[in-house]
Amino acid sequence: MPSHVLPLNADEDESISTQEMNTALSSLGEPPLSIDDIAFLRDHTGGQPLTWNRFIEVLLVT
Repeated sequence: MPSHVLPLNADEDESISTQEMNTALSSLGEPPLSIDDIAFLRDHTGGQPLTWNRFIEVLLVT
């Protein structure tokens, strides 16, 4: 198992891109987000850019 998670927001902007999320998942040995996963996140964030806080809210609310 990897010893650390790669930075989630590598370009240091407010939003987390699909590529950044997939990089973080890969560093944990997990598969990339599927099209259904991406659609789920988009639906549950109201189409707003994904931020770390919004991601946590989606995990806690759903």
